[in-house]
This record gives sequence, C-alpha cells and structure tokens, in this order.
Amino acid sequence: MAAIREQQLLEALRRSQLENSKREESERKLREEIDELRTMFNNLATQLQPRGNRRKRTVRIDGLDMGPTSSAGDQADFDRQAVMRLGKKFAIIAEPWILPRPEDALGKPRPNLRHDDPARFQFIEGFNVIRATAIKAVRDRAAVIFNVRQDFVERNPDGIDKDAEPSLLRYLTWHPDDEAAEYDEFPPLLYPDCVQNDALVFRNPQLIKVLKVILYGPKSVQSAATEAQSSTTQGSNPKRPDKRRGGRPASGPTPNAVLWGLKQVTPGMIAFSAIAATFVLSADEEFVPRGKVTHIDYWERFRLYKKVLMTTADEPATRATIAYFQQQLFSSPQDPRAPVAPLKSPGEDAADKLIRRLRGSNAAPPAHVPSLPPPSATRASGHSSTAVTPRTALTGPPAPTAAPGDRTVHVLQMLGD
Repeated sequence: MAAIREQQLLEALRRSQLENSKREESERKLREEIDELRTMFNNLATQLQPRGNRRKRTVRIDGLDMGPTSSAGDQADFDRQAVMRLGKKFAIIAEPWILPRPEDALGKPRPNLRHDDPARFQFIEGFNVIRATAIKAVRDRAAVIFNVRQDFVERNPDGIDKDAEPSLLRYLTWHPDDEAAEYDEFPPLLYPDCVQNDALVFRNPQLIKVLKVILYGPKSVQSAATEAQSSTTQGSNPKRPDKRRGGRPASGPTPNAVLWGLKQVTPGMIAFSAIAATFVLSADEEFVPRGKVTHIDYWERFRLYKKVLMTTADEPATRATIAYFQQQLFSSPQDPRAPVAPLKSPGEDAADKLIRRLRGSNAAPPAHVPSLPPPSATRASGHSSTAVTPRTALTGPPAPTAAPGDRTVHVLQMLGD
C-alpha cells in the first residue's frame, strides 16, 4: 500500500513539474512578445513626436548610448533599459544562448532586490528577446538579402514546403537536388556566390547584410540592382554620412549599433549572422538551439564557426575576414588595441579540420570578394515546390560548387588534409 501511495505521489509530482515547465515556457514567450511590442510602440512614439521635442539629454555609460532621459524620476526605467540593452548586446556579439538556462549563470540577484522582483532578470529578458527581434528583422528583408521570394521565408508559408524548396536548399546543402542529402555544417551560404573556397569562408556579402539589418535597421540594405544604380548615380556626389549614426544616414529610431556602442566586429557577431541566415532560410519555425523540423543544431554550428574564427585569429585568411566585416559594418579599420585572442582547441571536430587547412595554406586570400549577381530571371508564380526546378530558372546565386565526396566533410576536400 505504501509503495502504491509513493508511486502516486511521484506521478503527481511529475505532472506538476511538467505543468510548471509549460507555464514557464508560455510566460517566457509572452514576455518576449510584450518586449517586442513595447519596442515597436516606443519606436512609433518617437517617430510621431515633433522633431523639436525629440532632443533630450542623452546619457552614456562606459561608451554605451543608453538613450534620452528627462528627469530623476526616470532613473528606474533608465536602469532597466540599460541592463536590457547590455543583455541584447551580449546575445549578438558573444553568445545567442546560455545553456542549459541563462538563469543558471546570470540568476544571482542584487542583495537589495526581492526574489520576485522582475528587475532581477532584466539582463536575461533583454538577452532572450533580442533573438526573436533580430530574426524578425532579417526575415522581413530576406527577399532583398537572399534574392528569393519573400513568401518563401515567411514563418508559416501557405502551400510551400520550405524543406524541399530548391531556391532555399541551394544555400543550405551542397546537393540540393538530392532528397536524402543532409544539411551541411559549412553550407554554401558561408561562401561568396555559394562557391566553396576555404580562404573566403564567412565572407559571403549576404552575411554582412544580415548584420546590417540587425545593427542599423531594414533601410540599411538594398537589392543588388538598387545598389548598382545608387553607386552609378551618386558616384560623383555621394551622400555624406551622419557621424551621429556611426557613419549611417540618420533617419528613424537610433540603431542598435549606436545604442550598444558597437565599434568593433567580434567572432560571435559573424557566427551569429551565419546561424541567423541559416534559420531564416530553413523550414524551422522557432529559433532554438536545435531545429525541431530540420534538426539543424544551431548552437553547435555557432560554436564551430566561432571556434574557427578564434582559433585562426592570427592566420591571414581570418584576419582578412575580420577586416572585411569591420570595414563593411563600421567603415573603419579594426582597433589594434582590441585584437581577437586566438583560442586553443583541446579536441578535433569539423571546425578543427577546416582550421588545419587554413593554417596549411601559405597563399594570401584573394583580394577581390565577388558579390552576388542580380537575379537573371523571375521565378514562375505559384506555391507548389514538389518538383525540382532547373537551376537556371531560379533567382539567387549560382548553383553551389563543391568538391565531390562525403557531405559532412566537404569543407576539407578542396586542399586536402
């Protein structure tokens, strides 16, 4: 009888823990939605204000622009926004997730706060909400960034099988026509024009556009045709950038790059752009460490990409990659006082194999980085994607070019171990 009673209690405990876990997850998602709506509301309120009323005292802490304040009564909200912005900045430049839970690493409260005071978790709140905000920003401009139909990258596209759409798969696998092909850890998306070249890994201009949208807003990126026209018409009389906006024209809300005081590119930023682009082009609906539909391990890929960049920080190819991102995002050379510290790797994985190849190449990386050509043809209307469409009829980059062999180690096959 006692054993039955104990079993019933354990089952009740299990059910209650499961219910609490579901409630916590639901509350987390609601908090993210609330913060996203609050941000949208504040941006709209700023835009609707008369220009003469927008100039308020701006406070900076440790080089971080924390926004306008008007009185001492705003101090509590100021502190809240300051900590939240630090959380957002950390997620983009350092780590997109803290596993198993951010609370395990960041949950130590200040002594003067109650255990249930929401202010304890402002950093975590900002850290969590920026992922959804950043992904939405990239998805909204995906047609411009990736030269694909916008409805192909929506969260729940009607009548479109994203997991089988050739114009998306060509970014994610070296064998888009093979239904049994797995998603590659170092996919065509990481290379300019989707052509495999170890010396140019991560230097796809589309990754630059992903970060521009996150750091400077949707108007910071244009289609290839618009960029070509702009460079032609403004070549002799270009617009002078507004220094208050980090070299970008001043219009709309203050961009994240200014709010966060960003002036240097980090390996985490480059790795984040790669997994964010992969997610937007994939069939996954929720940006979590491991995709529920594709089973792509976004966290593992982030770790591998960051590892490559940090371990080979002193190699010519990686230095050129960092300089390329620095120039494109901040229009300035990297500060020599803030170099990327090389990372010592204890084991070997897919990243280590690519690292050995980068270190084994004595040739300097190509000076010219090709950019994606404008789409040469318009994809036929309609939502069916069950049939494989010829590559020449698709918009986007040329078909991925990779050395033949095992898909899981395609990054190793151009130069050899």
